[in-house]
Parts: sequence; C-alpha cells; structure tokens
Amino acid sequence: MLTGKKAGLRARHEEDIPVLRAELHNDVVNAARASSRPWRPMSPDAKNPLFTADDEDERRVEFSVVELGAAR
Repeated sequence: MLTGKKAGLRARHEEDIPVLRAELHNDVVNAARASSRPWRPMSPDAKNPLFTADDEDERRVEFSVVELGAAR
C-alpha cells in the first residue's frame, strides 16, 4: 500500500465494487459530467470494466483510495 498523510492507495478488492458502483456510478449528475456518454442504469449483477478487481493484465492497475485515521 502507498500511504500519505491523509490517504492511501491499495489494490482493489471485490468488496470495493459495490461501494464504487454506489458512490460513483449511481451519482447520476457527477457520472454524466465525468463521461462523454449518456448515463445509463446498470443492474447489480452487470459487469462493468471500470469497476473490476482484476489483476491479470499487468499493464493496468486497479486501486482504491483508503482514508487514513488521524492517529497515523
């Protein structure tokens, strides 16, 4: 894990996917602003290449941001 004073970056895990979907994709206004494509709803079991925990392709690294406590 890479750490700074307030946040860290770690490898993405499968349990991160529902959080990414809820906080990024389901935020319709910001998702529409961040993409050139129109926003579309996604079923909970749909596979989205943006929200994966796949480490097979070494050219692509997926990570999650972790908030670090003040005690660190």
